[in-house]
Amino acid sequence: AEERDKRSQRAARFNITEPQGLEWRADEDEAAKARRAKKFGVEYVAPAESMMELDLFEERKEAGAHIPRRIDALYVYGVDIMSTGDCLRYFSDYGPRFVEWINDSSCVVLFADEHSARRALAGCGRALPAEEMTGEGSI
Repeated sequence: AEERDKRSQRAARFNITEPQGLEWRADEDEAAKARRAKKFGVEYVAPAESMMELDLFEERKEAGAHIPRRIDALYVYGVDIMSTGDCLRYFSDYGPRFVEWINDSSCVVLFADEHSARRALAGCGRALPAEEMTGEGSI
């Protein structure tokens, strides 16, 4: 209410007739759902209150020692919100060929040769923080 009064005073001072900024309005659908729930005698819980804490990110998977190494490829983790095109653009200066998806969080980017992959790693790679390397601490 106080903010509305300030806004009205500001509008009057500068001769502004239309309201400025966004005005909050209750969601009509949410109000209708609440009325419907009351009508049928059930409790309505708004979505924000009923949302669960979900960890949507996949855990990083380390390749075992017995897995042969691919010298023309880079393993990339943390690409949950990236598309194939985003991954290719990220390494575009180094000539990536294609992306093999492991899961929603991990992929392997393949290059034309070992040298391109090494240049991409040197140019775009980031070292893990020390606590992740030793397994100490938590994310």
